[in-house]
Amino acid sequence: MLQQCRTQYELGKLLQLFVGIEHLFSDGKTILTGPDVKKLCVLSQILKDTSIAINRVIITSYSLENFQHECRSILEKLETDGYFALARRVAELAELPVDNLVIEEITQEMQTLKHIDQWSLKQARIGFWKKCHENFEKNSISSRAASSFFSAQALTARECPAEEGPSSTEERHLLLTLAGHWLAQEDLVPLEELEELEKQIWLCRITQHTLRGSQEEIAPRCSQQTETSGELSFESLANVALVLHCRALASGEASVDDLHPDIHALLQSAELLEEEEEPGIPLRKVQSSK
Repeated sequence: MLQQCRTQYELGKLLQLFVGIEHLFSDGKTILTGPDVKKLCVLSQILKDTSIAINRVIITSYSLENFQHECRSILEKLETDGYFALARRVAELAELPVDNLVIEEITQEMQTLKHIDQWSLKQARIGFWKKCHENFEKNSISSRAASSFFSAQALTARECPAEEGPSSTEERHLLLTLAGHWLAQEDLVPLEELEELEKQIWLCRITQHTLRGSQEEIAPRCSQQTETSGELSFESLANVALVLHCRALASGEASVDDLHPDIHALLQSAELLEEEEEPGIPLRKVQSSK
């Protein structure tokens, strides 16, 4: 009967009818032994205001695999037409990963910012990268997908910087660090890839110091940034760099003596703060040079 429907409207109404009278069967059996009419009905409702039609093959040759295949095809069409909210509902219905969908939606938003000339504003980009990070966490996308996204954006920031000067290097620094942060969450941490990211991060730091023309103290600057609003900035990076070093220590790839001097400075500052906060322990005295 479903195969005889001439339009998507008729198909949707018939699916609603079948779902609505299932409760009339005391044994709990559905009228149709093949297609999952509930899922097909929901899919029909999702697509009712679009020009996308359900392929009738899914009705005659229904299986979970075929249903997911059809939903993937529908997802691509919805993404192309910009129906991201509907695409997300289709993905959830078919129990498909939303990695590509979330990243495509983020990419479209980035293109919009560029189109309205907001991308050249430093604060707009900072807010956007922060939103990306939070969006990835909210949607629980895979660590690999998130890391690959930020790595690709770091490459773009190097080849086609949004602005010249120190900010360009700082932005790439942030993106590489976010890439490392996500990659470090993999079940089997790819140490070689983490080490390569860490190398690029420190090259960015060297470039930053060179452009500024002075070797600034990193520990006080990081401490000050941590005490502020806690929002991401292009320079709030050394805590994540410490995580990468800790991964290397845990794996036996590095020793404490191999830590970068800046990381030593961070650790020593943390130790001093802990000792000063412990009750009953006197503060360290600074020896006079006189």
